[in-house]
Amino acid sequence: MQTAYGQSPEILKVRAWRQRQEPALVQSFVSFLSIPNVAADSVNIQKNAAFIQSMMKQMEIGGVQLLTGKRSGYPPAVYAEVIVPGATQTLGFYAHYDGQPVNPAQWASGLSPFKPALYDGSLLAQGKPIPFPIAGPYQPEWRIYGRGASDDKAGVFAILHAYVALRANGIKPSCNLKFLFEGEEEAGSIHLSDLFRGACGVVEGRVLGHL
Repeated sequence: MQTAYGQSPEILKVRAWRQRQEPALVQSFVSFLSIPNVAADSVNIQKNAAFIQSMMKQMEIGGVQLLTGKRSGYPPAVYAEVIVPGATQTLGFYAHYDGQPVNPAQWASGLSPFKPALYDGSLLAQGKPIPFPIAGPYQPEWRIYGRGASDDKAGVFAILHAYVALRANGIKPSCNLKFLFEGEEEAGSIHLSDLFRGACGVVEGRVLGHL
């Protein structure tokens, strides 16, 4: 009788890396969630884009740039790429960092949209607030409550750190990778095409061809 494994050794390595890094990852995520991301708040939208740009540069992802379009006032999109020599395919990753307008009075008692809080379970399961641990593993039933903790700052954060986890374990991509994170999805991405057209030939020639 043979034993079948549902997970590859590579996946197990990535999972182990994530578990070791959990406190630092969550601390960074909390910093991200603490920046208000209402699309109409142009000052904080710029801060969100700058935070993402800084993360990507620290991750040594190449070609990081803010796409601002031909006109001022558009929420910037953050673009970067990883070019693999000899690659014949390209994978594009997209998420958005903006959120819907929020009424703090409609949040559960004790919670604030842009002050992330950790609970030992979901509110529906009568979860209680607990401090963010500075070390040790996070439990699967714990929940972070904050604006964008799922939709969609989690998407931005997970995509980027999945790439970092692969690289940290010596797993190299066989395809080119292109990342695009925008700040106007909740308003219908109405200026996204203009951002593409206004970003010199770089985006028109490469991003539009692959995303």
